[in-house]
This record gives sequence, structure tokens and C-alpha cells, in this order.
Amino acid sequence: MTRIVPRSATDAAGANVLGTLGADDDSYPDFPTRRDFAHIEYPAPPLRSGAARTIFAETRGWYEVHMHRTGPPDLAAIARLTNEPGFVVRRGLHDYARFRRTGQLAGVEADTSGAGMR
Repeated sequence: MTRIVPRSATDAAGANVLGTLGADDDSYPDFPTRRDFAHIEYPAPPLRSGAARTIFAETRGWYEVHMHRTGPPDLAAIARLTNEPGFVVRRGLHDYARFRRTGQLAGVEADTSGAGMR
């Protein structure tokens, strides 16, 4: 295993957030809307001949879920997210794959601002 550190990290406005992300403290970047993000670049170690590359992210902090009132709550999904080990990851991967195919998140109205969601 090769542990790497980010080469650069910028927020949606282009500000450098590498120090905030890399410090081992209680300071975390704040992304209060779904249009906020950090673009993080890592150097890729050389690929060894005949080997496959697998990437794991070691993270800490917390995540705020941005809820959208598009209808009644999905109580079955909430129960699974709360009680079923691994469901939050499977659901997130499923929703992300749908977003990559369609450009639209389930339950979120289309972005007509022209800014897009990265």
C-alpha cells in the first residue's frame, strides 16, 4: 500500500482549501449547499507491471445530508439507512451511478442556473 497526500485542493470559488483538509484538527471546510465542493488532486504512483490499482480514501469528519422536500419521506429507505449495515454506501453508489447516467439526482429539481453540479 502506498499512502499519498493531496497535491492540491480548491473549493467551488477556486480558493485553496488544502490546509483545511490536510490538518489533523477540528477544522473542516463548510459546504452548505449542493453546489459547494472541493476539487482534490492526488499524484498517482507509478502502476506496477501486471498489477491493478485500487484506491481507498481515509477520511474523517461528518456529512450533512441536504434534504429536498419533493414528496413524502421514503420511510422504508430511512429505516434501511438507519438499520442495515452497508446500505448507506450501496444507496450512495446507486444514486451516484444514476447521476452519472442522467445528470440528475433523484428527488432533486433540475438546475436551471447554468452553474451545473460538479
